[in-house]
Amino acid sequence: MCADIYRTGKTNTFLLVPRGAGLDTVPPEVLRETGHPVFMSTRELCDPLLSIDTTLLQSQLASQGFALRRA
Repeated sequence: MCADIYRTGKTNTFLLVPRGAGLDTVPPEVLRETGHPVFMSTRELCDPLLSIDTTLLQSQLASQGFALRRA
């Protein structure tokens, strides 16, 4: 899964949205809580530089009702 990564106004909090998706797809309450996002880069979530277990992340997102698909 490829995602656009945004830095937020909240310390150590980043916003990831599917590549090319507009910020209008993000619930307004999330943006109110995190502050104005600033685009950083687009990355493949399996990129080892991100140092996260994307399998667990994708499972957690799916369990919360988000539809995940590979680009």
